[in-house]
Amino acid sequence: MKYLVIFFVGFAVVSQFVWGLKDSNFDDGDCDGNGMVIYEEVLKVKYAFMKHTTRTRNVCTPDLNSKIKCVQVKDLRHDGLNGDAEITEGGPGHDLTNMKYLVIILVGLAVAVWGLKDSNIDAGVCDGEGHIAYEETMEIPWAFADYMEETRDICTPSNNTTIKCVEIKDLRNDGTNGKAKITEGGPGHKCVTIKFKSQFNRGMEFNITVWSNNNTLIL
Repeated sequence: MKYLVIFFVGFAVVSQFVWGLKDSNFDDGDCDGNGMVIYEEVLKVKYAFMKHTTRTRNVCTPDLNSKIKCVQVKDLRHDGLNGDAEITEGGPGHDLTNMKYLVIILVGLAVAVWGLKDSNIDAGVCDGEGHIAYEETMEIPWAFADYMEETRDICTPSNNTTIKCVEIKDLRNDGTNGKAKITEGGPGHKCVTIKFKSQFNRGMEFNITVWSNNNTLIL
C-alpha cells in the first residue's frame, strides 16, 4: 500500500511538471498596448489534490460596434508549474472570446482583453473655429469592484445657436479609460446628452468641449 501511494504521488508530481513545460503566455491579435481594456482579471485557482481543474471565461465587448483587438494571457508564476490557457471560440476580430484554462497547480494568470473602439469622439465639424459653449475636464475616481457612470446634458445658452462640434478627448491614453457615447442631440441641435461608463474597477478622465456655430461669443 505504501508503494502504491508513493507511485500515485510521484505520478502526480511528474504529470504536473510535464504539463508545466508548456509556456502559459500568449498574445493573440494586435497587442501593441493601444486601445481600451474591456476585461482584466488576475485568475488564481487553488491546488486540487490528484486532479486537474478547469476554468472558463466568456468575455464580450460592451457593444455591438466594437471588436476584440487583442487577448493577452500572462504567466504570473514563472516556475514552469502553471496551467495552460487556450482560446476555444472567437477572439481578435470578433465581439466575444471564450478562454479555457487547464489548471495543474496553483494558478496565477493575468488576463487582459483589449477592444478596438477608441475613447475619443469628434462629432460634427471640429475645425477649431467658432466659440466654446461648454468645456470641462472630467475626472471620476475609481470604485472598488464596480463600474462608474456619468451623464452630461449640455445646451447652448440661447435659442438662436446650435452645436457645431462635440469633442471628447481621452486624457489617459493608456487603454484604461472609460467609454463616451452621444445618446441624444449633438451637432445641429441645441442640446447634447453624453454618457460615460468606466471600465471595471477603473476611473475616468476626459476633456469635454462643445463648440457653438454662433458668431457671437457665448459666455
